[in-house]
Amino acid sequence: MRQRRPLAIWATAACFAVGCAASPTQPIVGKVEIVLPPQLQLEQATAVEVQIFDAEGARIVGTPVGVKSSEPSVVRVENDPSKPGQLRAIAAGAGQTVLSAVAGGVRGEAKVTVRCPQPTGKGLTHSGLVTRSETWRAVDGPHHVAADLTIQRPAGSSAPVEVTIQSCSQVTVAKGVSITVGGGTAAALRVLGGNSPEGRVVFQPADAGQGPGSWVGLILSERYPAGGTEQDPTTLQHAVVRGAGGSHGSDPAAGVRVEGNEGSSTLPTLTGLVVDGSAGHGIVLSQFGGISSTSTACEVTNCRLSAWRSHPDQVGNIVAGKTSGNGVDAIEVVAGAVAHSAKWNVTAVPYFISGNVSVGGWPREIPGRLLDLFLAIDAGVTLKFAKGTRLAIGMERSARSGLLVQGTTEAPVTFTSAQAQPAKGDWGGVIFGRYAIPTSVLRNAIFEYGGAPNGVAGFDGDYEQPELANLVFLTSIARSSVTGVKFRHSAGYGVARGFTDLNDYVLMGNLFDAPTLALGTQSPITSLTLSAPIAADGSLKPNTICGEGVKSPAVEWKVPTPGPTAGKGFPEKVKSFVLLVRQAGAEKAHWAVHGLSTKVTALAVDAAGTGKLPEGAVELVPFGGACPAGPPATCKQLKADCTAAKLGSCLEYEKSCVKAFRFELYAVEADKLAVGASPSLAELDAALLPVTRGIADVSATFEIP
Repeated sequence: MRQRRPLAIWATAACFAVGCAASPTQPIVGKVEIVLPPQLQLEQATAVEVQIFDAEGARIVGTPVGVKSSEPSVVRVENDPSKPGQLRAIAAGAGQTVLSAVAGGVRGEAKVTVRCPQPTGKGLTHSGLVTRSETWRAVDGPHHVAADLTIQRPAGSSAPVEVTIQSCSQVTVAKGVSITVGGGTAAALRVLGGNSPEGRVVFQPADAGQGPGSWVGLILSERYPAGGTEQDPTTLQHAVVRGAGGSHGSDPAAGVRVEGNEGSSTLPTLTGLVVDGSAGHGIVLSQFGGISSTSTACEVTNCRLSAWRSHPDQVGNIVAGKTSGNGVDAIEVVAGAVAHSAKWNVTAVPYFISGNVSVGGWPREIPGRLLDLFLAIDAGVTLKFAKGTRLAIGMERSARSGLLVQGTTEAPVTFTSAQAQPAKGDWGGVIFGRYAIPTSVLRNAIFEYGGAPNGVAGFDGDYEQPELANLVFLTSIARSSVTGVKFRHSAGYGVARGFTDLNDYVLMGNLFDAPTLALGTQSPITSLTLSAPIAADGSLKPNTICGEGVKSPAVEWKVPTPGPTAGKGFPEKVKSFVLLVRQAGAEKAHWAVHGLSTKVTALAVDAAGTGKLPEGAVELVPFGGACPAGPPATCKQLKADCTAAKLGSCLEYEKSCVKAFRFELYAVEADKLAVGASPSLAELDAALLPVTRGIADVSATFEIP
C-alpha cells in the first residue's frame, strides 16, 4: 500500500494549479492521476478524483486540484452539489474528450468516451406551438416533426422557453414543414450534439427518398431585447441539417436562416454545424440576423445556391469550414450597408459580393448608427465582385467610415471579378467617398478587373463621364495609407481621384499595369487620353525627364472624333490645351506649356527650348533641370534593404530616393493662361482651375540611381 503524505498548510490548490516551486519542506510532485471510468453512457454522472503522488510514489493529500475538459460538449466537469468539495463528470454528448489536471507543474490526463443510448420506444411526434420548456432525449427518439413547429414565449409571460435536443437524437421532418424559434419573441433552441458522428443531432426528411427541399429548414427569429435576456440564446452544436431549403414565402430558402431583430443583445451560436443538400442556400444571415463571435467553423455541402448568404452587416462572425459541391462555394454578401465596425476574416472560401455594398451607409439604413466605423479585411481574404457591383466607403455626410485592408506580401487581400473568365470592367471598383475617414489603410492588396460604371460622376468637374477605375478617391488619405498595392486590368484608371489633394505618394510602393492610365481624373471630353514616356512598370523611361542635356519627351494625346476642333467632339468653350509636368513636393513645375491649339495632339521629342513648339504655344516653365537630389550610395543600400523586406527601409527609400512625376493635360476655356513668365505651381493652379473644363493625366515614378 502506498503511503499517504499529509499536505502541509502551504500546499494549496492554487499553488498546484500554477506549479509553485518546491521548498525544502514541500513534497515534489511526481505524478498526477485522474480517476473515473474511461467509458460513460449519455447523461451518466460519475465522481472525478484527482490523485497526486510525490517522486517516491507516496500519495499527497489535500485540497483538490481543478479539472478541465477539452470538449465540454462531451463531458462537463463541475462541483458535486450533493458532496461539497468533490467533483463530478457529466456525460453531455457522445464523443471523446480529454480531462486534465495540473499540480506542481505536472500534468495528468484521462481519456473519456461517451456512448449513445439505444432508443427504448417508437419515438415521439411534435408539432404546433411549444410554449413551455422541454427536452428531446435521445433515448425517447426518433423525434418526428409532423407539422410546422414554433418555439415561442406566450404573450405576457416572463418564463424562459427552451427546447433542448440531446446528443445522439434523430429528428425527422415531414414534407414542407418548418421549425421556427421565437417568431419575434424570446425563445431558444439548444441543440447539444457531441463531437463524434453518432453523437451529432441530425435533422432530415421523414421520407428518406425525398431530395433537397423536402422541408423548409430551421428559422431562428428569436428576439432578445438590448440590455440582456433572461435565458441563453439558441445554440446549434454539432448538428446536421439535411434535405431542407424548401420554399417559405418570399424569404430566401436555406437549410438554416437567422433573422433576429434590430437591437438584439445576444446572438445564436453555431458550433460545428453541418448543412447538406439544401435546395436553396446553406446558411442565410438577414440584416439583423447575425451569429455570435464564439461560433466555430461550419460545414456546408451540396446546396443548390450559395453556401452562405449574408447581409453585409452580419458577415464579421462567419467562420466557413469545409465548403464543396454548392452552387456557389463562397460567402455571398448581398446588397446593403455595413453599419457597425467589423472584421471580415480569412476563411476556407472567398467572399462573393453579389450586390452594391457600402460601409457607413449608401443607402443609409439604420439612422443614428452609422458614425465613425471601420471595416477591416484580414490578410489572405479574396473578394469576388459580381458584374457591375462596387464597394463604397463614406458616401454619406452622417456616416464617417473607413476601410482597413491588412494584407501581407505572402497573403495579400484581393479585390477581383467573380466571372469565370474575368475581363476589364467587370465590376465598379472600390470608392472612397467624400466622408471616408482619412486614416483608412490599403496595405498589400490586389485590385483588378474594375472600371465598370459605378454610379459616381461629377466629382472631378465632369458630369458626363463616370469615375471608371479599380479604386476611386473622392477624398484625401493619409501618408503611407496605400502601400504594396497592385492595380491591374482596369477598364479605366488604376486609381481615379475627384476634387481631392490626393498626394503623389500614392504612386510610391504600388504597381500599375496600365501606366498611361495609372493615376488621374477623367476628362469631360470623351476619349481624351494622354501618353507620356512611361515604362511598363509605371516608372519613367531612362533619360526622359531630368538630368543635364536631356531633351524634352514626346507627349501625345487623343481627342474624340469627328475631329479635334472646337465644337466638334468636345465642348465649344474649350479654346486650348495646357501641358503641365509636375514633381511631388516641388514648388515649381518641371515643365509647363500653354496656348496649345485644340488642333494640336502631340509634342515631339526636343520641342522645348528649340523653337519646335506648335505655333502660338508658350513655354512657361522651361524643361530640364537636375534629377531630384539624393545620395546614390544610401539609395542603393536602402533599396537592397527594402528588397530584403525591411519595411522601415522601404518607407525611407520611397521618401528619399523615389520621386513622383505627373503629366497633366488641361482642356481650358481660354486661349492662354493669365500668368507671368515664370509662375509657381500655386500661381499656375490659380490660373488653371477657373478655366479648366477637363483633365487627362498620367503618373510615374523616377528612382534615384
